[in-house]
Amino acid sequence: MQTTEHEAEVLRAQLVEEESEHAIAQREKEKLQRTVQQRLDVALANELQRELKRMDAAEEKEEEERFRVSMLEKLAEEERIDQLNAQKRRTKQIAHRILLFRPPTHFSHVSHPTFPTSHI
Repeated sequence: MQTTEHEAEVLRAQLVEEESEHAIAQREKEKLQRTVQQRLDVALANELQRELKRMDAAEEKEEEERFRVSMLEKLAEEERIDQLNAQKRRTKQIAHRILLFRPPTHFSHVSHPTFPTSHI
């Protein structure tokens, strides 16, 4: 009977050892799975971060382009207004020269800023 008890004790010890080894192997497997999952999570987070940076850069570039176009339009409008003002100024200068060099008419009794009636 001692042999059977001894064999049973040996079998129990082997079972405990196998269960312990199985538990250790299971923990190592879970640890490896967590490590792999963490690496995947980090890689995904990095990729998402790169994509966000690309999107931000593209959005900033578009905003800069809109600003550039807006400034070009504004400068073109200012240039157009400056040209119109210069043309208006030249037209007034020409009209003034014409008045200065035009001989007096039969309306010389009417006061005119370029022909004072006191000099006629």
